[in-house]
Amino acid sequence: MAATTVLVTDDDDYVRRAVARLLRHHGYHVVCASSGAQALELAAVAPPALVLLDVMMPEMDGFAVAQALRQQHRQACPPIAIMSAGPPCEAQRLAVGAAGFLRKPFSSDALLTLIERALHSGPPVAQGAAMDTAQLS
Repeated sequence: MAATTVLVTDDDDYVRRAVARLLRHHGYHVVCASSGAQALELAAVAPPALVLLDVMMPEMDGFAVAQALRQQHRQACPPIAIMSAGPPCEAQRLAVGAAGFLRKPFSSDALLTLIERALHSGPPVAQGAAMDTAQLS
């Protein structure tokens, strides 16, 4: 059975690599993007099972990427989970149809819970737990 593919999109190289390492350790196939434009390109070529998006990115924020993904994959858009160091914006999250929100910093357990719920059509998730980034190393 092929591993579930997660597209991790964050302009912060450290966060992107740490999240990818954690997800790979838990059996996911991970594809990384450092920008919204790159995420859209990768998702167009090989749609992932889940898209994990940072909100605050230059040029195209995570909400704009989520809207573009919905346009790009009108018939079968993968679930989208949002992560941000800023306060959660519930109205925007709901407007783009994100399956959940994770506030940075976050714990490994909070991230894995968010991903599992989003992949298995669980209820929308909002997590605000603190994360020791060393856990992701």
